[in-house]
Amino acid sequence: MRFSDGLTVEAAATWLPDTTQSAYALVADGVLDPDGPEAAGVVEVPVSYATSAPDMAVSAGRKALALAGVDATDIGLLLHNWIWHQGHDFWSPAHYVADRVGASAAIPFGIQQMCHAGAMALHTAAAYLTADPSLSTALITTADRFDPAGFDRWLGDYQVAYGDGGTAAVLGRSGRGLRLVAHAVLAAPEMESMYRGADAFSPAPSRTAGPSMSAGPNGRSWRRAAWPGSPRPARKPCAR
Repeated sequence: MRFSDGLTVEAAATWLPDTTQSAYALVADGVLDPDGPEAAGVVEVPVSYATSAPDMAVSAGRKALALAGVDATDIGLLLHNWIWHQGHDFWSPAHYVADRVGASAAIPFGIQQMCHAGAMALHTAAAYLTADPSLSTALITTADRFDPAGFDRWLGDYQVAYGDGGTAAVLGRSGRGLRLVAHAVLAAPEMESMYRGADAFSPAPSRTAGPSMSAGPNGRSWRRAAWPGSPRPARKPCAR
């Protein structure tokens, strides 16, 4: 999709906790297998022991607005995105973020599309600004906190490690920053079962299968069914 002329990413920012967790330390403690860090391609991740995911998004949002020189009251659209639990089961974290950054005139809503949510939020915001000339600025935020009470950041998925943090981007018409010309999207709905697995549909959010969420077995089962006899994925260089 091509967007209207003049749309730019005016600023982008992150908020990361000061504390980190080392994969090699977990190997030394016997928590991870020795080949775990290399298989995941990650040796260290940021970890928040107190700050919630929505508050990380608020901090990143305030930073991005300051970098862009945009007043929060000029934000007409706020899109917040996440993968995991945002601290409450029945509420709208997008409205929380909008309220805390001071975007009192914004229309807030959330996009929960797993790892592609941030890109789809940028696409959605650009489409909105293209369709509605009265909208001048949008704020996009993402944030997650993978607390061990509900998610094992190192063993909960297959060859993936999950860090905590928040991001934000300001999309506007000022002409400052990176011009957003177009965005192409392609979906593969048949892959949704990769994380659903064969589990029955539950009547409530709380998991009863174990102390924390684990997507790893579902991912491995899905890959074996989709590509029988496929070799183990090639290992990739570790990143910090």
